[in-house]
Amino acid sequence: MPPNENWGVLVVEGFSSDNLNNHRMENYSWNEHTIEEYKRDIQRMSKEDFKSEIERFVATCQLEDGDTNEMLRDSLIIDIFKNLSLFEQIELEMSYLILDKDDDYYSSDLNVAHENIIFDSAMDLNLVNQDWFDDRLKHSPIERMYELHDAINEELCLHYGQFYENVKHMSKFLGHLLDRYVSESKSIINKSQKL
Repeated sequence: MPPNENWGVLVVEGFSSDNLNNHRMENYSWNEHTIEEYKRDIQRMSKEDFKSEIERFVATCQLEDGDTNEMLRDSLIIDIFKNLSLFEQIELEMSYLILDKDDDYYSSDLNVAHENIIFDSAMDLNLVNQDWFDDRLKHSPIERMYELHDAINEELCLHYGQFYENVKHMSKFLGHLLDRYVSESKSIINKSQKL
């Protein structure tokens, strides 16, 4: 998709915010429209096609001193990834790992960044804890992603199950109140009709 005047990058600060595999990762702030447009693409395109699309886009951006197109590409991909839901992130990461024919993704800067985003989100939401990750240190990344997906599903089922029970209880209570209101209303109407 061709860039337009609403798309682009604004360099906020050039400092090493993340040090992924000893590469300098700049802190960029991307246009919201750019993120939203590419959010759709990242989920429907192959990893290679999406990466090529982003490379074409960042080639149109103006570089600051010390910046490279690769730095812009990785920064934009990471920001797009951060803006997906946790389940979308996990599913995308699993597909990248499964379809990694040349083993160029596994342990790459993007793979490490994506996994850190997923793991931080899962822990921030209290879906898993550090012990959960410690128990899976020897797992392969794809095994860990599958297990994380299952653990989150389990946790959500527990929470939504409780939510469902609460709603069921609340609806019975509201039904009782409604019955009482109707009954009292009928009683008042009957009394007024007798007068």
